[in-house]
Amino acid sequence: MVRYLKEKFETLKLARENQVLKKKCKTLKAENEILKSALRMREESGKKKRCLPAEKLEILKRYNNMVIKGKEVLLGTLLLYYGIGRSTLFFWQKQYQENGLSGLVNKPTAPKYSPHRTPLLIEKIALKIYDASNKKGCRIKKGYKSISQQLTLLGKYFKRTPRTIKKILIRHERISGITKEPKKYGKIIAEKANELWAIDITCFGPFYIFGLTDLYSRKCLGLKLALNQTSEAAIKLVKEAIARYGIPTFILSDNGSQFIGRDLTTDTEFGRFLKSQGIEHKRTDLGSPWQNGIMERFFGSLKRELLYLLEDLQQEDALTDYLLEYLIYYNRYRPHQGIGGLIPDELFYGKRLSPDPGKDFELIEKTFADGHLIAFELKKAA
Repeated sequence: MVRYLKEKFETLKLARENQVLKKKCKTLKAENEILKSALRMREESGKKKRCLPAEKLEILKRYNNMVIKGKEVLLGTLLLYYGIGRSTLFFWQKQYQENGLSGLVNKPTAPKYSPHRTPLLIEKIALKIYDASNKKGCRIKKGYKSISQQLTLLGKYFKRTPRTIKKILIRHERISGITKEPKKYGKIIAEKANELWAIDITCFGPFYIFGLTDLYSRKCLGLKLALNQTSEAAIKLVKEAIARYGIPTFILSDNGSQFIGRDLTTDTEFGRFLKSQGIEHKRTDLGSPWQNGIMERFFGSLKRELLYLLEDLQQEDALTDYLLEYLIYYNRYRPHQGIGGLIPDELFYGKRLSPDPGKDFELIEKTFADGHLIAFELKKAA
C-alpha cells in the first residue's frame, strides 16, 4: 500500500512538472515570435528611430492577442524587444481606437517655427538691399558678404553671418548655391591710422584722377582731378590731406615719373616735398602693381560703381562734384570687406558713427551722385 502511494505521488509530481515545462515552452515560443518580429522590423526600418503605422498596428495586434490568451506576463518582454515604453503602447492603442489607422501616423517633430530662424523682417531688409543694389542699370552689386556687413552696421539686432544671408538669398532664388573660391593676394600691413598712406593715378576720359588712401582704415583721404600727370597735382592733394588729417609716417607710390625721377634715383619735386615734411617715401618694386593693390582696388570700385555710368561726362566741375559725393558714400556709408565689414570712417576715427536703434527703427535709403549710389541707414521710429 505504501509503495503504491509513493508511485502515485511520483506520477502526480511528474505530471505537475510536465505542465510547468509546457507552460514555459509556450512562453518561450511566444517570446521567440516577438523577438523575430522585432528583428524583422529593425532590418526593414534601417536606421530610422520612429515606427511606421503598419509596424505600430502589428505591435498592437500582438499585445491584444496576449491579453486574450491571458499572457499579460509577456508585456515586459514585448516592450523590451520592440524598444518602446508602456505609456507609448497605451497611447498608440488609444489613438487607434479613436481614429483607426490614421491615428497611428507619425506627426512631424520639427517646430512650426524655428527659434533660430532669421526674423522675416530682417529677411525683407536683406532682400531689399540686394534688389536695390542689383537692379538693372546699377553697377553697385552687393553680394551676401556685403549685405551681412551692411546689416551688422545697422545694429546688433540685425547682425547675421554671411552664411545666413547666403541661405536667405538662395531660398528666395536671388543667387545660385554654386560659388567659386576667391583669389588671395598678399596684404600690406598698417597697424594704425595715419601710419601709411598710398597714392596712385588713374585716367577717365581726358582727365587724370589722383587718389590718396589710408591703408589701415581704407579711408580715401582725397581725390584730385587734373588734365596732366604732374608732381604739382600730387603735392597739392597730399598738402590738403595733411592739413585735414595730420602727417603720416610713410607714403607709398609706384615708380611713375610724378613720384620719382625718370632714372629711378633722382627725387622729383614730390619726393623733396615729402622729405621737407618728414615723411618717408616708400616705392613699389618695378612691374609689381599689386604691391599698391589697395589703391588699385579702390580705383576699380570707383570706376565700376560710378565713373562707368558717366562715360559721356566731360565737364570738370560736374565730375569733381560727383567725386566728392563718392567720397562721402565710400567713407561714411559703404561697408568694406577688407576691414571686416566696417566703415572706413569708423576705423579711421576709432568710434561708431551711428548708435544701435534696436528694434524700433525706420530703414532709409540715401542716394548720391544723382541716384547712382545707394546707401542705407536706420532712423529711430517716431
